[in-house]
Amino acid sequence: MKILIAEDDAVSRRILEAYLRKWGHDVVVAKDGAEAWNQFQREDAPRLAVLDWMMPELDGLQVCSKVRAREHAPFTYILLLTAKGETDDIVTALDAGADDYLTKPYNAMELRSRIGAGERIVRLHEQLETANAALKRLAQTDFLTQVYNRSAIVHRLEEELSRSARSKAPLAVYLLDVDHFKQINDNFGHAAGDQALIEVARRLKEQCRNYDVTGRYGGEEFVVIVPGPTRQEVEAIGERIRMAISRTQISADDLELGVTVSVGGIWIGAGAMASVDVVLKRADELLYEAKRSGRNRVIAAGWDDPSDFLAETAHSGSGI
Repeated sequence: MKILIAEDDAVSRRILEAYLRKWGHDVVVAKDGAEAWNQFQREDAPRLAVLDWMMPELDGLQVCSKVRAREHAPFTYILLLTAKGETDDIVTALDAGADDYLTKPYNAMELRSRIGAGERIVRLHEQLETANAALKRLAQTDFLTQVYNRSAIVHRLEEELSRSARSKAPLAVYLLDVDHFKQINDNFGHAAGDQALIEVARRLKEQCRNYDVTGRYGGEEFVVIVPGPTRQEVEAIGERIRMAISRTQISADDLELGVTVSVGGIWIGAGAMASVDVVLKRADELLYEAKRSGRNRVIAAGWDDPSDFLAETAHSGSGI
């Protein structure tokens, strides 16, 4: 395990480093509290630290307090070393955020045991973090299509709208619906319908950049969020999405299905304030206008101001 040691006394620091390397650990060395704090702010910061209490710049207690004050940071196990051994000192150290406490001069085998205990606790935290991340992904993922589910895509849209307004960057939102999906289920069975949805989602993800977002809004409806396009690009992006679905047939068991989508696309201008409900309502209106116009087409609108949708356009494919 990678361990950070912070000790201002050169001799003590070299002895501690030698012990830890002998016991098979990777060691990151800091000569004072400020260097230790800088190490904690790195993306690859050690998850276990041995800190001397008395150090220049920042002492061990100050480093502990700063580490514990971080939000959303991985758990770090801190063992504090000091010549202070009174009960009040121990309470002060633990209250500052230390997980364990060892008085100087320390016994090497006791140090090794305490390091081992800290390592076990860090490993347990890592396992818990991995499990929590997996649970979060499951909670956000549509079981069938493996894209964001309804609640997650709505939440992401809320985040992107907020970011767009804050950073004055444009945003495009597309709501699309698989054409004649009920007929697929009725004529070929629900298994074929499921395969069609899975492939639609896969093709949508294939079209997306790393920072675009795709989610299943419900049934055969999907949402695609595209940050940053110009007003002139919004329709072309929607057309690219439409063509990605319709250009080749979708295989479902022994069947080859011709699947198309109707798309409603809305462009939100830089700095325009918009709510999730209003954006999705307007995208839904544009989607159903595409349906009424013959399906397998994109209808897009620009929105520079929440009260005024501008330059509505329609683009047709081979309507069915």
